[in-house]
Amino acid sequence: NKGYRSGLVKTILRCFQVIDWRLFISPFDGSSLTSRLTRIFTSCSLNHGFLLLVNHESHGPSQQDFEDIKQQSIKFFDLPEHVKRDCEMINSPHFLGYSRLGNEITAGEADWREQIDLATELPEPEKTEPLYKQLEGPNLWPDKKYAPDFQPVVTRYIEKMTQLSTT
Repeated sequence: NKGYRSGLVKTILRCFQVIDWRLFISPFDGSSLTSRLTRIFTSCSLNHGFLLLVNHESHGPSQQDFEDIKQQSIKFFDLPEHVKRDCEMINSPHFLGYSRLGNEITAGEADWREQIDLATELPEPEKTEPLYKQLEGPNLWPDKKYAPDFQPVVTRYIEKMTQLSTT
């Protein structure tokens, strides 16, 4: 019923912090405010695992970017299996790419989900670089013939999220 859902939403909203990005970029932002916001971010991350960041469009993804990435995600998972398998994680030494349904194992159990892991596009590391650097590298993208907008939309989204996180 409507009253129950309304109460549930209010309960959920009390469980995590909504943070207004404008407070981070305000010209009146002093060190005490920055310190307080840092504590809020840390608390939300450690105690709840998430928070809701609002009013970030000036430094990060817009609502249209969210819509675009959502649509491309839906289209990706609707692709034929052979297209998704061509960019399967098993083909990447960098642990980037597609994982089939049930292919991921968590705590000894199969995860019944498909996923694609993508990151900031980086060049292939040199073999002489430290082992941890071998985790960085190029993404595995679906064939442009089947998903022409996927790579540009994902790349733009990653760039805007990077801009937001480094502002």
